[in-house]
Amino acid sequence: MKIGLRAHDCIRSSTIELVKAVKEYGFDSIQFVLKKAVKEYNFIKEELTIEKAKNVAELSKGINKCMMGAYFNPVHSNKEKVASDVEYFKKCLDYARLFDCELVGSETGSYNDEPWTYHPKNQTLEGFNESLQVFKHLVEYSKNTKAKVAIEGAWGHVMYAPKVLKKMYDELNSDNVKIIIDVYNYLYIGNYMNALDILKESLELFGENIEIFHIKDFIVEEGTLKQVAIGKGIMPWKEMFPLIKKTCPNATLVFEGSKEEDFEFSLKFVKECLGE
Repeated sequence: MKIGLRAHDCIRSSTIELVKAVKEYGFDSIQFVLKKAVKEYNFIKEELTIEKAKNVAELSKGINKCMMGAYFNPVHSNKEKVASDVEYFKKCLDYARLFDCELVGSETGSYNDEPWTYHPKNQTLEGFNESLQVFKHLVEYSKNTKAKVAIEGAWGHVMYAPKVLKKMYDELNSDNVKIIIDVYNYLYIGNYMNALDILKESLELFGENIEIFHIKDFIVEEGTLKQVAIGKGIMPWKEMFPLIKKTCPNATLVFEGSKEEDFEFSLKFVKECLGE
């Protein structure tokens, strides 16, 4: 299995230095969010053009890109913003081939515009359908590119459980749709003891259509879940990683939200759990 890192969790002054650092730590791949990781351009304010994409692709060519991150909120109240974010996602689909990347990913949205947290309307048919329609458009567009759309659920979002994400997946009904699983994102104080069951359910529902696993760890502190270094919390990874490896041997495990001082420890822990 490949083990990757969210590129913007390893801050460097240039893309070349970023790639060098990620490889030196021993990661195989990066999840590349251009708006957050690239220092040569400010893609939050600057337009993503093919010329700029080619330049960044050249600068970052030394490492595999498991996914381009173009995360946005498809049910945001500002529909002009949604339209703009959709166009950016489509550009990432267009340019993913320049990065030798096959996936462009996003979460499924929340009626809390910012941050994307639980809102009662998220768990409604209206919310499901609104998010679905946005992704239907993106999946249809992707058929004319060399990239696929990756979708990720979370308890606080519209696709709030693996079975709801599976319903969306079935509705999209396309080989151009792949799945991101982040077990931690499905957890809250009322169900965190069910982490292993949530993983098993996800594996049963999606199988090898899961191409990315976001991996995190956590403790419970003052009645809330607090993220900690992978291998230093209570997530049952020693049981989970072998199941992932058996079911999805070609997937990429992506560290998400890890601190640089924990990279070495956590990477060693993950490899030991995988039997490497």
